[in-house]
Amino acid sequence: MARHSHGMDPMTFVTSVHCMDGRVQEPIITFLRDRYNVSYVDCITEVSPCRILSDESNEKSIKLILNKIAISLHHHHSKLIALSGHHDCAGNQSDRAQQIEQIHKGKHMLNEHYPEVDIICLWVNQDWHIEVV
Repeated sequence: MARHSHGMDPMTFVTSVHCMDGRVQEPIITFLRDRYNVSYVDCITEVSPCRILSDESNEKSIKLILNKIAISLHHHHSKLIALSGHHDCAGNQSDRAQQIEQIHKGKHMLNEHYPEVDIICLWVNQDWHIEVV
């Protein structure tokens, strides 16, 4: 599959904050590599990170996620953060619409911490395809 450049140099990193569910790993990594023409995707996994970041009540988990993002941004010079949710999440029984709302709330929170970084929102659908939401 051809890689499409969106203004990013090869041999660069992007950061993906997504669920630990193994079914979403490859689709997200492939999507980000192809769409942004990057060599590496730093994967920060948690059980439903979109729920954790949108809820803002689990300070310990939020701090862990933010610390991992900081390493990716500062040491790997990641140029983008992708936050996602997915169909059939064992750790988040919310429907698609509710999860997408959580993803956008999580993005808003991440924007407050990293205003200089582009953040995109992704949904992994029932066919394990990526949708930008």
